[in-house]
Amino acid sequence: MENIDNKKGRLCVKWDEVRRNYPNSGVLVDVLCAYSEENKRILSDMLVLEESDSAHVLWNSYKEINLKYPNKELYILHTSKKQIEVEEQTFLRIYKYHKY
Repeated sequence: MENIDNKKGRLCVKWDEVRRNYPNSGVLVDVLCAYSEENKRILSDMLVLEESDSAHVLWNSYKEINLKYPNKELYILHTSKKQIEVEEQTFLRIYKYHKY
């Protein structure tokens, strides 16, 4: 059974299918299924939101979508890569408090 994003009718696919459908291209993807393992993010099912050879175009689309839907797991990837390698990093926020 195929996974379909009901809102747009787009097919949820694995990375090898993205590579086959968009050879040697940049893609903006919405990851629908992923997990963490040994400080790496393993991406499984994804939707291709946009395809372009321009990183600028993909970055602008990423920013626009991320503003509307900040909880989506979005990535800009290039299909020349056989495997996706996303390294997880922990960010520590340091707040400076002012006395008034």
